[in-house]
Amino acid sequence: MPITIADIISWDTFASLLMDGYQKLRLPSSDNTSIALDFVIFHATADPLIFAIRTSLLFAFICWFQSMATGTHSWVDKLWSIAPVLYSIHYAIRDMFYWPKGEAFHYVPRVYIVTALIALWGIRLTYNFYRKGGYGIDSEDYRWPYLGTVIPSGIWFFFNIFFICIFQNLLLVAITAPVYTAWRASFIETTPLNWIDALATLSFIGGLTLETLADEQQWAFQEAKRKAIAKKEVLTGDFKRGFLTQGLFKYSRHPNFFGEMTIWW
Repeated sequence: MPITIADIISWDTFASLLMDGYQKLRLPSSDNTSIALDFVIFHATADPLIFAIRTSLLFAFICWFQSMATGTHSWVDKLWSIAPVLYSIHYAIRDMFYWPKGEAFHYVPRVYIVTALIALWGIRLTYNFYRKGGYGIDSEDYRWPYLGTVIPSGIWFFFNIFFICIFQNLLLVAITAPVYTAWRASFIETTPLNWIDALATLSFIGGLTLETLADEQQWAFQEAKRKAIAKKEVLTGDFKRGFLTQGLFKYSRHPNFFGEMTIWW
């Protein structure tokens, strides 16, 4: 029987590493006895990006704990459309909570526009994921169980921690980092809204509209096919073919993916 990483690194050793990491990431303590006040102090004094990274590590721990408790590994998927919205709102409103009284508020319209657009993207994706049953406790991306069968159990344990939970949660911070960059850059030089902002906004709205329409067409097609199969009807046309070739799908195999790429690129 081959030796796995789990045979070399004991659970006690791994637990010790986790505790050491926790000690380095824990909130700075103050003279009060309220952890809530410690949290507020940290939120007010920490760099917004550092706060977002630490939040993502908390999400990573929750995802790992849930995966160990339930045996499913799609907990990051459930955060995929929610966490970026939270991080963007965090960057947009962070100063509102702590701006000194009597001083003019440092208003950055570019940050608020981007945050609103990301919120619309998150609402669309969250709804689409919800109606597909993605938020069920036992819901899981089919690729994770497959990988679990081909990756040795000892390696899979660490793959779950570092790739599925930690890396993907950090990636959610990374994709919203431009919002932080726009906020931070405004302290160096304030650039008024211009034609580039208008073009980027229109491109985002166009991509979002495209993928929303494609999602609706795909959903209607799949629901009709499911009902036809349930009634044991003879499948013809696209139903027999197995994929949609009408509407937006007449021009692209994946118009929803094209819309998504238009948004982020």
